[in-house]
Amino acid sequence: MCTFAEHGGDRRFLEKLEQIAELHSVKQHDYGVDEDPFANIRASRDFGVEPWVGAVIRLNDKVTRIKSFLKKGELKNEPIVDSFRDVAVYALIAWILFEEEVREKIADHDAANVDAYQILRRLSLEPDVPLTPDEVAKYLGIPIAEQESRMEEILKEHQPCEE
Repeated sequence: MCTFAEHGGDRRFLEKLEQIAELHSVKQHDYGVDEDPFANIRASRDFGVEPWVGAVIRLNDKVTRIKSFLKKGELKNEPIVDSFRDVAVYALIAWILFEEEVREKIADHDAANVDAYQILRRLSLEPDVPLTPDEVAKYLGIPIAEQESRMEEILKEHQPCEE
């Protein structure tokens, strides 16, 4: 976990991030499963809704509660700060699930159209959706040792020229 001393910024902001991480861990125990902390949100697929969109829908429920607080000045069932936390959590979950979907689409598209070397190149150059070696192995069936060798070749191609 990052600390204020390491990264600067507002100490309160970093404390809130830690609280959100703790909330996620506690709720994962109730809603997720060991293999998938987002199992409850992925269940939106059962209704034809992509998981990241399901998270956004849940986020919208919390925003609706905040709007209600703004109009009425109170909430009956939980404090407004709980809604703020939930918005942050659902936004992060939506972001993660969106990245997963993008990775899957890239891998599926590329697997149908180019060889494994080209897939590794494209996935390695997509800055917002980094893949771990395990994910590449899952998507492409390429052992990690072979990935490392190919990644070295790709990285060499992208090094600035030395004169």
